[in-house]
Amino acid sequence: MTPQLDKLIQRIMRDGDDEQAMAELSQLLQSNPQDRRDYLDYCRVHCDLAYLSSALGAEQRALDALASKTLGPAAEGAQPPRGPHSPMAKSRVKWGLLALAASIVLVFAWQFIAPSDVDSQGDALLADTGWREPTIVASVAAADNVTWVGQEYAAGDAVRLGGQVKLAGGLLKLNTPSGAELLLEGPCDVKFDAPRSVQLQRGKLTARLADWATGYSVSTESLRVLDLGRVFAVMADGQGNVEAHALEGDVRVQALAVTDRTRTSFVLGEGQAVRVERASQVSQRGPAQQDEFVLSNGEFRPFRPIELHNTGRGLEVGDEDPHWRIVDGAVGAGFTGPQYAVVCEADERYLPNHKLVSQWMSVARDLRPGCLPNSVYTFRTEFDLAGYDLDTVTVLADMMADNGVAEVRINGQPVELVPWRDNEFMQEFRQFRRAEIVDGFVPGINQIEIDVLNGIYANENNPDAPPTPNPMSLRVEWQAFGSPLPRTVDSETAI
Repeated sequence: MTPQLDKLIQRIMRDGDDEQAMAELSQLLQSNPQDRRDYLDYCRVHCDLAYLSSALGAEQRALDALASKTLGPAAEGAQPPRGPHSPMAKSRVKWGLLALAASIVLVFAWQFIAPSDVDSQGDALLADTGWREPTIVASVAAADNVTWVGQEYAAGDAVRLGGQVKLAGGLLKLNTPSGAELLLEGPCDVKFDAPRSVQLQRGKLTARLADWATGYSVSTESLRVLDLGRVFAVMADGQGNVEAHALEGDVRVQALAVTDRTRTSFVLGEGQAVRVERASQVSQRGPAQQDEFVLSNGEFRPFRPIELHNTGRGLEVGDEDPHWRIVDGAVGAGFTGPQYAVVCEADERYLPNHKLVSQWMSVARDLRPGCLPNSVYTFRTEFDLAGYDLDTVTVLADMMADNGVAEVRINGQPVELVPWRDNEFMQEFRQFRRAEIVDGFVPGINQIEIDVLNGIYANENNPDAPPTPNPMSLRVEWQAFGSPLPRTVDSETAI
């Protein structure tokens, strides 16, 4: 987190009415994608802590929960003083205020958060987001002496959301789009159930996080480990016995399937570990054991998210989108020539607009009169790859269009795509189709163009009626990532 972002958050937490700080934060979040991601992670962690710290002895109850998966009656003995002036009451007030402030800040943050910043927890808050192909959650960087169980992967292969990876032996190195490097030691069995989370069912897993990647988590049968630092490791034997080791930086450990309404968890400091033994219902702390895990395998070159702009994200209906232009098309009806694309009202046949994620765009706020029939309209957007290794870049475009897409181009070169045209009577548009772009990139600014097909009104009662102007629109959501170029040191300035 940058010092500027940290200072602004602290000012807002001290005084929720600090309008100047809110304005400065607004400007910062609009201009800096990394600050947006850091801000979201900060809000998640502190909203959780506000609840987690609402009771005394949370750490001990969490340790007990890890062993038994239920929280038993409180131990007998002296009880802390109670009442409105007791330490417990003051603690509740303090953390209640923090929860309120963090919640306000989090709500404020949503208008600046890109879809790539939202993980599975955020997805649960979203409205209907339409059907789409599973997104990429990891890419194979190296497979050393791996014996596979089930599906096999080669270097460069993508692991999709919901995918499972099983090793009978060997060492597998994976990179996630958010910037986590995962080392799996066989025998090992993992399932990728969310973009920034993995389930470890058996084996050893070491996670190393880039500076920009926070909040990656590993879940097991007994506990969930959330990264707060740089490197952590988790080991599970498949029988419910689990270890978590904080190797560089802290981790937060949370019991799963517990009945305590306070949702308690605790923090393991760097160099600490916790072991849970299911049979004996014992959980113990001890020093982290780095020698038990493989900590690196070759050069650390994590992926970093690349910012592209979903259509209409964060805008009001009727707003021009500064990141999208309609650069070509048949002049007539509602289109008079090249212009910025406009966020339009979603037709009843469309997937509803979602301001925080993406919205439909056309030539005007109102879809009618629309555009000329049987015509093609070209939408263009740009993004910056300065500082990225172009050979590692992947861009996924999830698209819906009324009435279809004829072609997608990257810097003028066609992308592999099966064109489509949806033009039936009462045609609905609720399913994304995907284009995957893995080459054709150039250093610096890149252009993507999408040719949208506009069909005809399908008139069931009068199929021979002459074509008339009708709605034409596009909706796009992105996932994009790549490895930054290795840093070079000027020989004249090197010490």
